[in-house]
Amino acid sequence: MSLRKVARFVLPALWLGCSPSVEPPGAAATSAATSAATSAQARASAAPSADALPKLSAVAPAPPPERFSCSVASDCANSCRHGAVSLAWLEATYPGGEACEDGCTSKGTEPARCEASRCVAYFQGKPSPECTGKNDEPIPGPGPAHRCSKAEDCVNSCRYGAVNKQWYSWGAKNECKDGCANMLAEPPRCEEGRCVAYARGARDPACTGRTIHARAR
Repeated sequence: MSLRKVARFVLPALWLGCSPSVEPPGAAATSAATSAATSAQARASAAPSADALPKLSAVAPAPPPERFSCSVASDCANSCRHGAVSLAWLEATYPGGEACEDGCTSKGTEPARCEASRCVAYFQGKPSPECTGKNDEPIPGPGPAHRCSKAEDCVNSCRYGAVNKQWYSWGAKNECKDGCANMLAEPPRCEEGRCVAYARGARDPACTGRTIHARAR
């Protein structure tokens, strides 16, 4: 067979076997769209759900400590050592008063006020920061009105119960009749440095350690 005839049959066959494949129209666009959809799905799976996200809530300011809390001005009092405080706290902490002079009760001190649920000290018409929110430790032991060293230091008071006789001579106000000085009351005693009321041969808790602080009654 001549070379011309061989080339006639062989070359077309080689050309057909080596020709690159041709994608049908639109195949590339379909492939890109599929890839994009897969990527979007992966991102969605990786993103945290709404339930997993932290929930933000408005945080209310913390209320003041019990020592300083109030609702109205009459809930507050001035303490020599502690400044403007809750009257209830002062009565519970110092029922017999404080062994303190001047301090935050010096001349020029005005009645404490209740502002934003906190007792605030005032001095000569202005807020007194140095006597507001003080956190000094309370003084332990009975206060001057309840303190004693012997039974003769104590006396029965109608309003205040068993108190120090010397304190009673100048500190008692708005005294009443009967009360803790009734016919059943016995002479008070001095026990562990504190005046203690007695009635019918037994301690009288209702007339021992009573508050001396003024309160609207």
